[in-house]
Amino acid sequence: MRKLNLALFLLLCILASSFMPSYADNNLKLTTSTNETTLSEDVNTFAPKRRKKQMKRRGGRRGSELAFQKGTVAIDLGAGFPLLATGYEMDIPPVFIGFEYGLWSGTSWAFGLGAYGGYTSSIQDPFAAFSGMPGSEAPDIKFKNKNLLIGAKASLHYNFSSKFELYMSLILGYRDVSMETIGKDAEGATAEGFPGMNLAVSGVFPSVVVGIKYYFTDNIGFFLEGGYGVSLVGGGLSLKF
Repeated sequence: MRKLNLALFLLLCILASSFMPSYADNNLKLTTSTNETTLSEDVNTFAPKRRKKQMKRRGGRRGSELAFQKGTVAIDLGAGFPLLATGYEMDIPPVFIGFEYGLWSGTSWAFGLGAYGGYTSSIQDPFAAFSGMPGSEAPDIKFKNKNLLIGAKASLHYNFSSKFELYMSLILGYRDVSMETIGKDAEGATAEGFPGMNLAVSGVFPSVVVGIKYYFTDNIGFFLEGGYGVSLVGGGLSLKF
């Protein structure tokens, strides 16, 4: 009787164990906390990887997308347009050179400091309009004008792209402007009633120049500007490094 009861007990244990759930092959683990008990998915090599969201770059155009930026070295070689008027002759056409280094650049704006130098010389004949007229003998008196400008400049740039920009430059430098009476009748011209003068004005004066610049390669371009430099309007070749 005892053997029969023992055999029935073992049979019931075997049947009961066959219906118990098994978690051996599942990728689940039990996590507990003071407030709740949850099941979370275990991390394994076959689980799909989540992609990190890429942050969009902010701040607009920077770096090589600016025609003039921080660290840029720009050199301008220019010439001014001569004054086309009766009695004026260009002895030395307006020529100038500018150098600039970029100190700061933002999304579109940039700021630089540099140097500027230019010179021009012209001859004016006040009696040119009367030459060739019958019954008139014009005196040989002319005026020689000189304009020298050397100084430092600060420029504010607005970049439309990596090739095109606008700029405004403030030049603070030494200017030497002179007018000298020349010609065979120059001596004693004032005493004879003819205009004769010798003027010279020099000192430190401010000048403002506004221009545009376009680069047709990464390092070479051209510019056109106007203002109170050594000429009212000028242009030339631009190099940058």
